[in-house]
Amino acid sequence: MTLESDTNFSFIYYDARSLGLSQNGNFNPTHRSRLTQFADRPSILGLHFCFKITIYDDANFGGASRELTESCRDLTKIGFNDRISSIKVVGSAWVGYEHGNYGGRQYILEERNFPDPNSWGGSNDQLSSLKKLDINIGDETKIVVYADGNFKGNSKPFESEVKDLSYYSFNDVISSVEVKSGTWVLYEHSNYKGRMYVLTKGSYANPSDWGPNDTISSLRPVKEPFSPTEVLSMEFDIAAGHLNATPRALVDFTQRNDTSADQKATWGTSHTETSIKTYEWHWQNVLDISANYTFETGVPVIFESKLSISAKDTFTIGASGSEKNTKHDEWHFELPTTVKAHTSLRVQCLLQDGNIDVPFHAVMKKGDKQWTETGTYHGTQSYNIHVDYKETPI
Repeated sequence: MTLESDTNFSFIYYDARSLGLSQNGNFNPTHRSRLTQFADRPSILGLHFCFKITIYDDANFGGASRELTESCRDLTKIGFNDRISSIKVVGSAWVGYEHGNYGGRQYILEERNFPDPNSWGGSNDQLSSLKKLDINIGDETKIVVYADGNFKGNSKPFESEVKDLSYYSFNDVISSVEVKSGTWVLYEHSNYKGRMYVLTKGSYANPSDWGPNDTISSLRPVKEPFSPTEVLSMEFDIAAGHLNATPRALVDFTQRNDTSADQKATWGTSHTETSIKTYEWHWQNVLDISANYTFETGVPVIFESKLSISAKDTFTIGASGSEKNTKHDEWHFELPTTVKAHTSLRVQCLLQDGNIDVPFHAVMKKGDKQWTETGTYHGTQSYNIHVDYKETPI
């Protein structure tokens, strides 16, 4: 096992070892027990992503610094009260507060670098507490704003940013808010300027629940921080899989010998053919894992004309399905060297081309969220080479 790391990522690579595969890609039956032992064990490529904020004493990320991965209601405890002059946010979103215990003016701190207080809309040496937001904001965001308190009067739903509420006749009139999904920032002025008010999912019946009355001129959802979608484990339902096979002739030779003496065959004695194996993952839902995402796992293969699970290897399993994994097998076979007297000899070498379709389910992770996705694994593989010849007397 190899461990590599940098400032923001830690990767753990688990070594893939051949369990029951011979050099030409065929199964070695002597390793069948080892293959069975590992077939039901989920494979994992661990990817640990750091969710943190780094605060600096000086502008441009200079001076003393501290890293935080959880909320801090009193920066005095870490010696950083009213000292922050620059900030780096990785894989998360935070709210900075003017006072301790999450009081006073608020400043949204999304994933990016903030070289000075102006970059987050604040003043130097002003922050006294930091709160980490839930990073699982989701793909959909929705907020409903009301002209009167207690969710009365004119209302308007929004699902995306609005830099000037006057376009919707809602400038400086909002008195109650319902955040249906996501996390939203309400701004005192248009174009996302002025004081900020960060609202998470919930109902805010009166301005005292979130800020002053009739002062909001723009609003937007918080951007979901970058957090990679990982595949934690994958299992294949071999019993529900399908195998369709079609024979393919690698050679089909016929030679007629009308003489009274044996003849040398006109075809070569030794032959080598190459076949291509493919491995594809077709996900039921469109995922946000990249097309070139790799994962270490055993896959459905054909063994003794039945479906089984191979030894572990690393494959590209990206959501697009356009990334096709390919490998090659070589097939060596010998043909008869002589055609007997007064005989017609037909020689055929047949190879089965198999198409594999097997359902799978995978446990996914994005940030703190885990869920299950399903799909169909599709593979192609050649197997069961067979040389046949037929002699017909003349």
